[in-house]
Amino acid sequence: MYDFLMLSADSPHPHSHTLAPTPTHPGLYPNAARIVLPQSVYMKMAHGAVPLPTQARRMKFFLQRGGRVFLHPASLLFDQTKLDNCVAIFKEKVSTSKVFIRDITVVHGFALLLFGGNLTVDHSAGTIAVDRYFRFQAQPRIAVLASELRKGLDTLLLRKIEDGRRDIGGSPLVHAMVTLLCGEGEVWISVCVC
Repeated sequence: MYDFLMLSADSPHPHSHTLAPTPTHPGLYPNAARIVLPQSVYMKMAHGAVPLPTQARRMKFFLQRGGRVFLHPASLLFDQTKLDNCVAIFKEKVSTSKVFIRDITVVHGFALLLFGGNLTVDHSAGTIAVDRYFRFQAQPRIAVLASELRKGLDTLLLRKIEDGRRDIGGSPLVHAMVTLLCGEGEVWISVCVC
């Protein structure tokens, strides 16, 4: 994916190196899992209630096709007590006593909105969905803007495929995509709606 962008040293995206941990390659979309965090548990203290850390085994992972899967105990994120987003991309699915996913990376929802499946905007519910499975809360105008950005990027990438020498790194659409994926768009969409 990154060679599609061909960002140069004098690129208007000086922090584009932060995209590296974001698996934005469209080929990884089938390996997307929805993360459902358990409700917070609180412990009473003298000064009020304090949330207890979430145990990894209480987090649930669901695949669009295949239902519930479990995070493999050898995974680096197995001991995490907090995940910032509700989508993970995994490298491998293995079946032993249960179906496990391994080598996962938690990604921002915009990676799915920009490179996942078909988008559906529901103005009345205030959501935008990818393949009607991954749903995010968003103001209607933000959902429409994300949808239009996606259409523009699809067109831009098709043009790049047709003419491999075309430089798209300076495109305003690529700049918007980099801004969103570097976390600056995080305030515009919120958590997954299960």
